[in-house]
Amino acid sequence: MKLNIEGLNKVKLVKALYDNALPTEKTKDDEEITLKTIKRFLDKDRKINVINGKNIKVDTGRSKLSSGVYDKFNGEFAAAKAIHQLKCNYDYVPLYGITLEKTIDELSKYNENDDYVYTIFNGHYIYSDSLYLESIVKSFYNMDLDKFNHSKKSKEINEVEKSELIWLKKRYSIIDYYYALGKGLIPDNLLDSWKDDLCNYINESLYGEEINIFLYMLENDYTDPFELVKPLQNIALILKMQDKYGRRK
Repeated sequence: MKLNIEGLNKVKLVKALYDNALPTEKTKDDEEITLKTIKRFLDKDRKINVINGKNIKVDTGRSKLSSGVYDKFNGEFAAAKAIHQLKCNYDYVPLYGITLEKTIDELSKYNENDDYVYTIFNGHYIYSDSLYLESIVKSFYNMDLDKFNHSKKSKEINEVEKSELIWLKKRYSIIDYYYALGKGLIPDNLLDSWKDDLCNYINESLYGEEINIFLYMLENDYTDPFELVKPLQNIALILKMQDKYGRRK
């Protein structure tokens, strides 16, 4: 299963996965694993294998985390549960029509007050406790910071307009992607309706996680999303899709 971890604080991410992982015979109960401990692991390698005997087995260097090996050692949907519990600590803050740097400035104000929030810029997640401009620019524009700054100075990039255009193009590609995934899972007579509904499901407050989970549930005849998705809006969306396109106990 691919889980969206884009923008998340990687230290907190690994700590959440560690806390949710099952102990083994090599796990020492008296060994305290703190955020500083996790950071030392990440400073050495973005791929985390084992911490204090617990099997983590994840690559934190991508926007999507493959949870298969972690779940094999720690239980079905274990990674999804840990990540959703972590995300429940953040409140959504809508920020529209401003530049990337202004967005980061606004989020940093929340971070200064120890308020954990996130927003969505250009279809990408940005979290208030993970504001690294260089890595964000690399992820969003696939360019280094110097090139990004030069582009701004020469006015090759109109930040706000580009944000809206990129997200619009990405939105339609995401719709096509999930429409194709739905074939074979959604009844043929409902496929047109599925594509129409995807246009409504996919917006700036939804990056596809709930659709991924719903399609995974259909494929594996899994009917209870409540242990997978914690935020109320996500649960409501999955139940809505289940009512129309799947079965619910």
